[in-house]
Amino acid sequence: MIDFKKTIPTLFLILFTLTAKTCFAGFGISPPYVFFDNLMPGSHYEQSISLIRSETDKEAKVLIQRMIPEIDSWITIENQNDLKFAQGDGKVVMKVLVDVPRDAKMTQYKGKMLVSIPATQEVAGGASIALGAQIDIDLTVSDKVIDDFEITSVKILDCFQGEDIRALFGIRNKGNIELQPKKIVMEIYDINEQNLLDMVDGNALGVVPSNTRADIEVRFLPKLQTPGVYWAKIKVYNKDQIVYDEKVFLSIKQNTPEREAMLKDMKNKIQNAIYPCSINSKFFYWLIGLVIIAFILLTASLLILVKERRGSFNFFAKGKNNLDQKNISEIQKTKEAMQKKNDSNDKKPKNSKFEK
Repeated sequence: MIDFKKTIPTLFLILFTLTAKTCFAGFGISPPYVFFDNLMPGSHYEQSISLIRSETDKEAKVLIQRMIPEIDSWITIENQNDLKFAQGDGKVVMKVLVDVPRDAKMTQYKGKMLVSIPATQEVAGGASIALGAQIDIDLTVSDKVIDDFEITSVKILDCFQGEDIRALFGIRNKGNIELQPKKIVMEIYDINEQNLLDMVDGNALGVVPSNTRADIEVRFLPKLQTPGVYWAKIKVYNKDQIVYDEKVFLSIKQNTPEREAMLKDMKNKIQNAIYPCSINSKFFYWLIGLVIIAFILLTASLLILVKERRGSFNFFAKGKNNLDQKNISEIQKTKEAMQKKNDSNDKKPKNSKFEK
């Protein structure tokens, strides 16, 4: 038979032991950990932790003691120096940012952070006790690629005749690499959902960092341009798997003269920002054409000048060669004449004083 007098105090002691880690005397945190088991080297991870207090009559600064020696440089607390409970506030959010170095060793890292605030009430003897809780850190770095995400929201922005359909997609990246949905399909039906009027692929204009949630814009360029109200069935794929399949209300509005004038003004502003000194496009193209023609003429003139100079060099070199040949020929003739003279002298009889 169960002895309730012994069992109830024991259960109370166990419950207090289990909850003491995350809540002390009117102060608690949720969740009481920073955990991720597949962080890739060079990846980024964010986690929000709610800090809750029961006594809100005074302002209280949040104090954080870090005991994570191996990975202390990886972890940043957003606005840590300004993190506090304002008077009347019972909850603040502490955002923990983790940036893994690209050369991080692939292993498990553990540590803890102690979060505390000063007590707003004094105990016996005039002393006060700080209220605090512990956050466990458990991170594992590996080379396993996780490509996973979910669509948390889809909002169609104002749509007008003749323009793109723009939508904001809330995406939670549950993987460890940044991602962008590669395949988004919109099927446009009439208001009765009887007839498929158009089907168009979407173009996502941003990426979502790993382990975070973000809103990115997706644009669709439909053939349907008739103002009216429709149903848009949107499917989002992760590889071959459909991760989102819902319908949203779509309203294509008639363009007004005021909006057309506004769009024209925006176009002119963009054009003026691209073309300096607010010059119109026609004059700009003429100016570019003249610059190209001038460049071609200058290049041709330089080529002709270089060619002429090479020709003059060849002329002088040829003249010098002719002069050298002439000198060599005269020297050769002189040598031949001297040789003949010597030969003729050798053939003449020589007088001797001993000749009788």
